Amino acid sequence: MRPPRVPVAVPEALLLSALVFAPLAFGATEAWSRAILEALLFSLAAATFLSRRGGRGEPGPFLTDKTLLPAVLALWALGAAQWLNFRPYQFPAVWTPFTVSRADTGRALLLWAAYACLLWSAPRVLARPDARRRLLWTIFGLGALIAVIGIAQQGQGNTAYYGLRHVRRGLPFGPYVNRDHGASFLVMCLFTGGGLFLSRWRELTRRETVGQKSDLVAAQAMMFFFLALVMAGVLMAKSRGAFNSFFLSLWAVSLLSTRFIKSRAARLSARAVLGVLVPGYALFLALHPVYIGYVLSTPDVSTAYRLSMYRGGLNLLKDFPLWGSGLGTVQSVYPAYQERMVVGIVDH
Repeated sequence: MRPPRVPVAVPEALLLSALVFAPLAFGATEAWSRAILEALLFSLAAATFLSRRGGRGEPGPFLTDKTLLPAVLALWALGAAQWLNFRPYQFPAVWTPFTVSRADTGRALLLWAAYACLLWSAPRVLARPDARRRLLWTIFGLGALIAVIGIAQQGQGNTAYYGLRHVRRGLPFGPYVNRDHGASFLVMCLFTGGGLFLSRWRELTRRETVGQKSDLVAAQAMMFFFLALVMAGVLMAKSRGAFNSFFLSLWAVSLLSTRFIKSRAARLSARAVLGVLVPGYALFLALHPVYIGYVLSTPDVSTAYRLSMYRGGLNLLKDFPLWGSGLGTVQSVYPAYQERMVVGIVDH
């Protein structure tokens, strides 16, 4: 007896559920939230397979099928070979793949298998234009929600996640334990919302009545408000990485977009303006050195920490040059290479 065919709406619902759940569950960094996220992605792959079984309209080859998915599966295969060969890290080096922690490598294999399920399923779920548009709106709406949570948390002095769970250490933002992660997600939401905002301007010329145009203008004004809200979240997160990456990416995308301007004069003018923005941004960074991590009164400890971690990582690489110490085992092995100045747990 063949299993019933799953409606196509089910895989899309699972994909959007995973997208919404992962950031709101503290960035899916904890064991319970990662387990739920992995379960959602495994269910997504199963539902996608059952929804397309025997059906037509299978999408053509995707970049993921030719490059990303094979790379992830190859890494998973290496991790599986390591998992089968346990060796303590004090053990003499061997020429075959091994792991110093079978438990850590097993958890990493689950995570990478879930990632492979996502890479295989997402292009097939999003083969329809309406599904892609719903995905973009979900990302933008989620960004606005996280910005509201983060701004409210900043107003309360970073005392608790969702007003319930107290912050022990670090500089979180909204549901994210690391403010840089939250700000980077908001930057992606900014570009997504900006694309939706610009794509709707074409509809203004297609509206036949004044009422239709006024409704669209009102909707655009609301979208602009939420874009400003997300941008405020990026600024309040005070993540120099997200701040600089946003403006550099925006500049690069704008430069690439000038090739689509038909008028040669307008195209040259746009590129001239973008050229002037480069020294202008350099001047801004010179006047606000906090955005490049250079403040004499408050030394940037995070940069010193990262340099120390790089040194430890290079020493680890010298001891495990060929296969590594096992997929997902950094947290178990790194303490032996950790310098005294680094306080806390290094897990990646």
